[in-house]
Amino acid sequence: RNQDYQSVIAEAHAIKSSAGTFGALLLHETAGRVELLARQGNNEESIALIDSVEAVLEETLDLYKAQYVSAENTQA
Repeated sequence: RNQDYQSVIAEAHAIKSSAGTFGALLLHETAGRVELLARQGNNEESIALIDSVEAVLEETLDLYKAQYVSAENTQA
């Protein structure tokens, strides 16, 4: 069971880092919160926030597509 939480920490850290690199601040903060809670041993809370990470990721992707994909199509 502890190994599962180590996976949560690793995945949340990877998402946090990637989101920070691309300027997706809300995703960065949300994944960072999951990572912190899991590191602190608040496993149930960290698991409960995973749905929030997924929702913020979908919103971030939608915003990215609206901003950049449509801009590329109009330039072509």
